[in-house]
Amino acid sequence: MVAVKPAAVLLVTIGLFGGLAWKVARTLDAPPDPFEAKVAAAKRFLYYVVEPDSGPDFALTGKERVLHILSHAVLPPLAYDPARQVVYGFRLTLLSGGKETWRHDVYTRSRQSKSGVSDGRWLTENAFALDPRLQVGDDRTIVVRFPFPVGAGTRLRVRLLGEPREALVRLYAVEPRPRADLALSRLSPADREALTTQLSFTPWDRLDAGERLARLKTREVRIAAAGEEGADHRTRTLYFTGFRLPGAESVAAPPLLVTPARGLAVNVVGPGNLLLTLARAAPGDAAAALAVRSLGEGEEPPPQALDVPKETIAVTRVLPVAAGLHSLQLTTDAREGAIVSLAADGGLRPFFGPTLAPDEISLDAALVEPGGEPTPIDIAGPDDALTRIVRFDVRFLAADAAATPLVGALSVDILDERGGLVGRQTISLGNIPSPLEKAILPGGPGGQEQGVTEPASVRLIVPPRGKRVVVRTQARALLRAFSLLTLAAAPDAFDAPYRDAVLVKTMWRYAPLDERSWVPLRLPAPLERQARLVAQVRLEPSPAQLAPPASGTAIAPEGAPERQLVLERLRPDEPWQEGQGMMTGVALNRKIAFQHRGGAASLPYWVMGPAEANLGEEVAVKVDGAEAAAFRVTSTRGQWQLPPLPAGAHTLEIRTDAPSLRVLLDQPGGGERFALRNVYPASRPLRVTVHKPSAAPLALDIIAYAPAPGPDPGTVFDVSIDGGAPRRLEGVLVSQITSSGKRMPLPPADRPPIVGFADAREPGAWHPRLLAVGLGDDLAPGPHQVTVTQRSGARAWVRFFALADAQKPEQAFQMRRNVSPDE
Repeated sequence: MVAVKPAAVLLVTIGLFGGLAWKVARTLDAPPDPFEAKVAAAKRFLYYVVEPDSGPDFALTGKERVLHILSHAVLPPLAYDPARQVVYGFRLTLLSGGKETWRHDVYTRSRQSKSGVSDGRWLTENAFALDPRLQVGDDRTIVVRFPFPVGAGTRLRVRLLGEPREALVRLYAVEPRPRADLALSRLSPADREALTTQLSFTPWDRLDAGERLARLKTREVRIAAAGEEGADHRTRTLYFTGFRLPGAESVAAPPLLVTPARGLAVNVVGPGNLLLTLARAAPGDAAAALAVRSLGEGEEPPPQALDVPKETIAVTRVLPVAAGLHSLQLTTDAREGAIVSLAADGGLRPFFGPTLAPDEISLDAALVEPGGEPTPIDIAGPDDALTRIVRFDVRFLAADAAATPLVGALSVDILDERGGLVGRQTISLGNIPSPLEKAILPGGPGGQEQGVTEPASVRLIVPPRGKRVVVRTQARALLRAFSLLTLAAAPDAFDAPYRDAVLVKTMWRYAPLDERSWVPLRLPAPLERQARLVAQVRLEPSPAQLAPPASGTAIAPEGAPERQLVLERLRPDEPWQEGQGMMTGVALNRKIAFQHRGGAASLPYWVMGPAEANLGEEVAVKVDGAEAAAFRVTSTRGQWQLPPLPAGAHTLEIRTDAPSLRVLLDQPGGGERFALRNVYPASRPLRVTVHKPSAAPLALDIIAYAPAPGPDPGTVFDVSIDGGAPRRLEGVLVSQITSSGKRMPLPPADRPPIVGFADAREPGAWHPRLLAVGLGDDLAPGPHQVTVTQRSGARAWVRFFALADAQKPEQAFQMRRNVSPDE
């Protein structure tokens, strides 16, 4: 055996180490692999998989009020397109003891941000997986606020909605951060950047001290899914960088001028943040503010007042916008005006169009001058009532500084075929200046801008002898005229996308129409009197929201249709009415105050739970602290009588051990208010007679009850007045033209569900909503018959009551009350 010399071994060992060192040096000197560098720089997170029919349940501690849902949509295997967008959302359900207590749908919109390619791999992505077959959209954060405190042990179920078939989510609870004011000074520049990047793209240095502190007052605490991985939920791993392509997060518009006479209305869809950059149009010393009002279907937040800088230096404000459709209306008292730039962040997007800017429409109009040539309108067409119905919209021209209502007069002459005077009507009109509308008058290359009032609208049914009407005004005004297409109109249909918005508390103003009842007439005005009206499309409160509470009178259908009794809660603003079945809820074993009207007082009661647990229980009644009566529960529904009491203020206390007894008092009191209502099945035609005491408008309100709270276009009611041929007033200027018949689909519920049917005939919750039928001032006084027929859809119940319209001053014909279909 040959011996190996130690020196040779040492030389070989040194050579091996030298070769290894050389290779390591070569490796260190070589440029890093781009993909490895990308993975190393990214943050690694675990996400829960959410699908339409499966996903995680999150166990809540009971302290959560605000949540942040961070999500990525899983995209189909298509070629990369930076402009492609995906809309998706989540159905959130709270479960307590296995029962659903709350449900809410939220939506967002996302793109995919990538940049740079090397060896067929992307160098920069917002988020990615190690498996390139998994493609995801940019991260989106949805803010969720619970409407009530949740109990410990409540579970939040998350399910996917929208285009993708899969999404990845992480869930965080937002909690107060302790000693936020001290944390501000300790933040490193990197931490500041991370904090602002998480919530918006506005740089830290562009936020003022108050907004910086607001960022620090809360922190996010991650919530884990309940159950076991694989059995109750699935997870995926993503690498996140936060990279976004320019324009992928915000949509900016050119700067816009807001003045005391000219406001802005911008329609947006939340949730998200509005980034508002504000500067004064010219230096000024006076304090001024920019008011931002948000109007939508949810609870309207109070207007925000933002200080306008005294110099022309711009400042940026971040305004959160809740989920859903909103019209953001901006006005200012800055004499010099304010320059405003708007951008979207955190999922906020324009409702229509590519930018956050007013959606304007331009309408033809005629300029009417006092003492000038009158405006003639020929009555041409078939010899019927439709041809002879004309509508006039009048907007008086307003100076930019005008803030008070402007009043003028409209005069209409009715002429026969030979030019002879058939009749003359003159009416005083007036309205307030509108900051969201303007007139473009003849003169100059682009015309001259001037303010206008809100429209005042009147209608006229021309007598059969009338062949022409001539219109004059006593003040400068814009005039538009319309002809009616049908007296039995279905609701006018808006053009897309406005028709897709489900509105109850609000209504569109000036949204373009796809189908209309009133058609604009081309007025024969010379070139120097041809003008335009420019108006901003926006949401405004519906007439029902603007109308003050009023008293109504219940009306029973003719004949002997089936009748049932329901118990429903009254709205807080609904006034107490005698003889309308109104009741005060009595909290058992507690003292309540009530106002006795004199005479007998009744205590209707219902057993709401198992009969065997309540029947036979004793009930003691105290009035003003003294024993007044004793009863026993002998049936599941009944009524007790209180002894006679003097009129005035009293207290009532009912003591019992009955576990599920509901007791009401037929006197106004301090408890929750209810009403017993007679309802009728809508499966057969129902006819009511409405007595119109004068020519003043009167409303017949139909309350329809359906098993589901949402709108149902498949449930349709036909309503006709006087068999389709009501008696009308001719040759008189009126504020409304009553449809002789209309088809009304079931709208969404607009009030709380009923407590139940008195005899439990219809189990479950039934949801009421209003169907309003107007009997305008064009109808002659006297009785009018209204027939309601359900043509299709699920079983429904209805009741009727007449509501006298508030008497309007002669000049107060406002489009806000008398809503024009094309505006």
